[in-house]
Parts: sequence; C-alpha cells; structure tokens
Amino acid sequence: MRQVATELTAQLQALENQGVQADHWNSHQYVHLHPKLLGVMKRVLSPEKIACMRTHRRAYISRDGWLTGSSKLKFYSHLPMRLAKDAYFQWEAWKSRRQGFQLPDAQMTRFPFSSSYEILTTYATRGVPEGTFEWICHPATDRRPTDKEIIDRPGELALLTKPGLKAELQESGITLATFKEALVAR
Repeated sequence: MRQVATELTAQLQALENQGVQADHWNSHQYVHLHPKLLGVMKRVLSPEKIACMRTHRRAYISRDGWLTGSSKLKFYSHLPMRLAKDAYFQWEAWKSRRQGFQLPDAQMTRFPFSSSYEILTTYATRGVPEGTFEWICHPATDRRPTDKEIIDRPGELALLTKPGLKAELQESGITLATFKEALVAR
C-alpha cells in the first residue's frame, strides 16, 4: 500500500506542478473501492487537498423515471448482488462524508443497463428528487468497445453533443455543473 500512496502523491504533485487544481477524485472502474485501497486513497487525497470525491450511491432511472419504493424493491429482488454492492457503496459514501469529503447525493445510472443513454435525459425528468446527482459519461470516442456490448459510446457522444440538451434539461429543473460548481459552492 505504500507504493499506492507514493504513486498518488506523485500524481497529485505532477498536477500541481502543471498548475492544475483537481476539483474531485475517483478511479477507473471503481478500483479505489477495494477495501485496502480506499483507506490509502482517502489519506493521501484528504479533504484538505481535494474536497470532492465521486459518489458510489446509485440512483436508477428507467423508462418509468427514477426507481423508488416498490419499483426499486422489484429491481433488487431480481439483482440481489446489486443490492449488496449498493449497500456497500452507500456505507462508504456515508463514511466519506463523515471524514469531510463532499460527494453528490447519488450517481445517475440507467436501467436496464443495456438501455440507451438517452434514458438519462428523456426519463430522468420524471419525478426528479431534490439533490445533486452525478452523471457519468465517457464521450472520448465514437467507437463501441468490441468486448462490451452494453457500452454505447457512440450513443453517449451523440447525446452529449445534442443541440439544445442543456436547455432541455434546464426546462425540467436539471442544471448541469462541474463538481466544483455543484459541491464546493454548497
């Protein structure tokens, strides 16, 4: 774990040397949630250095809008391992807040997982709860990964570059913001 701490410290220093002030931290594919890594990362990337971190609490959105109550119970009854993962994610989010990190209230996740990313705009406007929600996107490429059919990068890129998207969301009471705008200011 000492090597992880050394590498994180070096990466943070490299950013600072380039004049970059990180406004949040996370890791690729939730690697940092491994119990041995998370403690090291929280110590190195303390709230005094980088106040915000990615949340791991999930808010599921389907064609019926946000899953709540009985629809969420039905969802978990078909995916018991997802329930276990989400309980762990919620626990870690709660602990991170108590340690001084700022996190969004939940991460918007489309369901079914193979559905179009447009679910996050078309249906997310139905029954929007109060709060700050993280919308994860990977618009770096218009190619679909050949090993993961459910990842629709071309669809995601098309959605995020859709003319009028921001205005459409704002009409529904949804404001797009960076981590710094959404969390550091509150």
